[in-house]
Amino acid sequence: MSGVLLAIGLCVLLTPSYSTARVITVGTSGDFETIQEAIDAASSGDIIFVSMGIYRENIHFHGKNIVLRSFNPINSTVVANTKIDGDNVDSVVTFSGTETSECVLSGFTIKNGEATYGGGISGNGASPTIAFNVISDNTAYMGAGINRCHGLIKNNIIRDNTAESDTMDDSKGGGIRDCDGTIQNNMIYNNSAEGMGGGMALCVGRIENNTIFKNSAIGHGGGMADCGGTIKNCIVWGNTALIDPQMYPTQGGSYCCVEGGSMKNGNINVNPEFVDPVGFDLHLKAISPCIDAGCRISDLTTDIDNDTRPFDGTDEPRGDGGDRDIGADEYIAPCSGLLKPDDKNLTPPFDPFQLGVLVTWEGTTQIDTFGFDLTFDSTRLSYGGVGTAGSLTSDWNSVQGNPQGSGRVRIGGFKGQGTPVQTDGTLVYVNFTVLTSDGGEFNVGVDTLVDDLENYCMGKGKMVIGAKGDVNEDGKITPADAQIVFEYYLQGQPASSHPEADVNCDSEITPADAQEILMHYLDPAREWPC
Repeated sequence: MSGVLLAIGLCVLLTPSYSTARVITVGTSGDFETIQEAIDAASSGDIIFVSMGIYRENIHFHGKNIVLRSFNPINSTVVANTKIDGDNVDSVVTFSGTETSECVLSGFTIKNGEATYGGGISGNGASPTIAFNVISDNTAYMGAGINRCHGLIKNNIIRDNTAESDTMDDSKGGGIRDCDGTIQNNMIYNNSAEGMGGGMALCVGRIENNTIFKNSAIGHGGGMADCGGTIKNCIVWGNTALIDPQMYPTQGGSYCCVEGGSMKNGNINVNPEFVDPVGFDLHLKAISPCIDAGCRISDLTTDIDNDTRPFDGTDEPRGDGGDRDIGADEYIAPCSGLLKPDDKNLTPPFDPFQLGVLVTWEGTTQIDTFGFDLTFDSTRLSYGGVGTAGSLTSDWNSVQGNPQGSGRVRIGGFKGQGTPVQTDGTLVYVNFTVLTSDGGEFNVGVDTLVDDLENYCMGKGKMVIGAKGDVNEDGKITPADAQIVFEYYLQGQPASSHPEADVNCDSEITPADAQEILMHYLDPAREWPC
């Protein structure tokens, strides 16, 4: 949407707070159609949201500490479809060298760059935050994926990049080269260098919980070459080179899994057991020796998929006892026989509703008597009794529900009431009344399993209450809602068709509504204007 620059105060993930800033949008319905135009118009502290699409350009930050991001950096589909394509003419992304950690690049597929230094990202010694990107199919003499970025490099997939030149000495770092900040939670695979360091070269800093797999170098260090600093909890496996295929010059680090490496300092050298190494699914199998075998890193609390670290995945004593896994992935055990409330989306008016409780039959003991507690937020929901039987208990005589105090009800079905449960489906429906007009997301949980459910896993159902400004009805106020409002405005949609979008109650859908949604996103405690 040409000409719309939203002036707001903001605090954004991965960045500090700014007292004044603008939110700028890029895309066919945005303020600008190209990313570089938006960067040129921005000032330090501004946020640029980029809609999904292919942007064939080579962008330069020009020393501005701005946030450049897709609309949802932690959604792999959004990242895969928000592409910056360098068209093999230069680095895809270039920093001037003065940018700090307040400068953020997040949520893009960065591809087809070709340069002497940094085909994908050329840092020139800057220290930006580079997170949640896919950096692939780039070429350079030095640092084909990322070169000389000394800030935080986290939760990226860096793959299929090539460092090549006429002389092997000039070819270093297929994935990453000369990055001396913090490098965490990255999957670095299938990169190559004609010289050294197919995966990484000349990086000195904190190198933690990365998975470095099947990279290659003609010279030495197919996985890592001449990398110092602190190397912890990394998998370095399946890499190839003429000299020291995994790590050159030494098999260093602690609590790492290195093929053919040392067993000292908590390291292991057995197969990490990836889910599908041929297809580059580098998540860990349940039998992986890397599970719980790492060491504590206090400020690393999630993995590449945003799963929580640590997760206690095995009863065996491993690592330093901190239950952190080695590599970018934290193994989360699947839940056998999961019992959980069915997800429910509610929109005004809030009539009483029924919530289903689902069961996945684990195929061992049939269920002919059961009990569990259902927990809920009693300030938002009121229990209204057990409703009709579920698909699995349709012929049961009765299922009882007994309140156990505020926010808890005990539900049971007893032997001889009906056909035993031996398949997946809905166990029971529970009636609730909504007590609040506020929107948002909250959970209804299951716990205290007894009788034939005793060995089942407990679960939670996501309750989404519709609200003013929640245009996409996901229970949250996010920039995605503002983007949809922009599109409604451009399409000339009337407020009567989308009352949830008319947040300032002027009976029109305008850019002012989008601005108000963004302001509420940045400050959830902010009062709506009407």
